[in-house]
Amino acid sequence: MKVTGFLLRGAIKRWELRRETMRGLFAGSIHIYGDQEKETPMAISEKIREAEFAIAGIQMIQSGYNLRVKVRVGDEDMSLCEAVKRIGGASRLEKMWKDVVIERDDRYDRTSRNSDLEYAKRAISEKDALDEAMRVSDYAAGLRAAVAVANAAVLEFDVSPNLFE
Repeated sequence: MKVTGFLLRGAIKRWELRRETMRGLFAGSIHIYGDQEKETPMAISEKIREAEFAIAGIQMIQSGYNLRVKVRVGDEDMSLCEAVKRIGGASRLEKMWKDVVIERDDRYDRTSRNSDLEYAKRAISEKDALDEAMRVSDYAAGLRAAVAVANAAVLEFDVSPNLFE
């Protein structure tokens, strides 16, 4: 069967919705009143198990997909899997540098008259901080763009189409 990263992600989300819906029904299936008709706890439990197995199966295919699809970010080649894993760190660095660039200048304490106070100076100029913020931001954006493009790649996998219903 031909799959894309988008198809895999969508299938996982659909199975997670089924699983969560069944989890919501499970507690209410334990008791019934009079002639009330409900699915049995065993039937609901079986549907939850089916969803869990489907999610695990699709995630296994997704892992293979992410390892087989290659991306290029800047002058670096890597698997889609590695690019996805790098996004978190790149995003955290991006935020750290952004915070340095927009740091508020508190060296003038308006409530103190003591001229003997020593104030810390920036260890990096605003221009250098902005340059570094832009560099890491460009890298993070490059990773996100590469992942988005790579998720459209079509690969063949030997899987049951039932997983994608």
